[in-house]
Amino acid sequence: MPNKPVVRTLLWDIETSPSLGWVWQKYETDVLSFEMDWRILTIAWKFLGDKKVQVLGLPDFARYQVDPEDDYVLVAHAHALFTEADIVVAHGGRAFDTRKAQARMLIHGMQPPSGFREVDTLKIARQYFSFQSNKLGDLCETLGFGGKADTGGFATWLGCMRGDEGAWAKMKKYNIQDVRLLEQLYLRLLPWANSHPNVATIANDPEACPKCGSIEGMIIRGYTHTAISRRVKLQCKSCGGYCSSRAAERLETQYVS
Repeated sequence: MPNKPVVRTLLWDIETSPSLGWVWQKYETDVLSFEMDWRILTIAWKFLGDKKVQVLGLPDFARYQVDPEDDYVLVAHAHALFTEADIVVAHGGRAFDTRKAQARMLIHGMQPPSGFREVDTLKIARQYFSFQSNKLGDLCETLGFGGKADTGGFATWLGCMRGDEGAWAKMKKYNIQDVRLLEQLYLRLLPWANSHPNVATIANDPEACPKCGSIEGMIIRGYTHTAISRRVKLQCKSCGGYCSSRAAERLETQYVS
């Protein structure tokens, strides 16, 4: 995107630990007792327009040496990111990432982050298209962006919970790649997302594209019509998305019996 965005759009992803509990049998669905609840292990993120994906994990904080299960500082960082962002983007975020993070915020006694608009690329993919699979890795491979990093399987999660430095490094690498893929997917889907938050309104710039915020200009593509009015139909030169002019032209209609 050629113009540095005024609107702060956060692209992010988390990795969480499993819960640890007691069961009678291997496939028992009734957990007798929880030994340890899940927690956030890593957070990877970038703001749209920034060059580098950043990542933090529990071992990056001194608190980890005292209590490896304490994710307070990591959750507080997620809270700060949410507060800074105007728009938060994740794949499956409405069902997982955002709700998980906010659950940990509530557990730690934090107040809600300041208001932000949420965009879920999984929801966009399901709403406008019919792919073979809507998983992040599958979508990105289909669209030619490449695939997800190798997790190393559940052994990586076990390694993190046991304090293995190699496992933590692999977890971070995996988390970073997810955000890189997310950014490419988001930008590809953006022109199709008619319910996307109006970036021009957030930026208070009526000349900007309401989807991507570009100020490169618009191309007139005819009109959109209602029963009594019409609006100029515009296409963004940067992202290719469509929108309509704010002002409507009222039509003078003559009725003939």
